[in-house]
Amino acid sequence: MHDRIVWVESGSVYCRKSSIPMKVKNIEEIYVKEYDLKNKMKRSSLISLVFSFPFFLIHPFIGAFILPILFWGSYKLTKKYELRVTIFNNSDIGCVESGLCSSNYRDEFDDVILQVKLSQQV
Repeated sequence: MHDRIVWVESGSVYCRKSSIPMKVKNIEEIYVKEYDLKNKMKRSSLISLVFSFPFFLIHPFIGAFILPILFWGSYKLTKKYELRVTIFNNSDIGCVESGLCSSNYRDEFDDVILQVKLSQQV
C-alpha cells in the first residue's frame, strides 16, 4: 500500500481517493493549481453562503451565527494545491478537465507531473 496521495505506476496515474487508474496516454495536460489567500477566501465564502442560506431562510440571526462558522471550517479544509488533469475521453466529448486530488504540499504533485511528462515522451 502506498502512503502517497497520487503516484505513477505501470503507465497509469493512481490516486488514493479513486479506484480507477488514469492511463498516461489519455492525459493531454497535467498541472498544479495553487490557491492563494484571495482564491481560498472566495471559495470559502461561496461555500459558506450556499450552505448557510437555508438557515437565513429559517431565521436571519441563526444564519448570521452559522455563516462565520461555515466560513472558518471551509477555509481550514480548503487545500492549497490541487492537481488538475485534462484527459481525452473520446471524439464525441473531447477533452475534460478535472481536479484529481488536492493537498497542502506541492512536492508530491511535482514528482507525478515529471513522471507523466517523461513517460509521455517515450
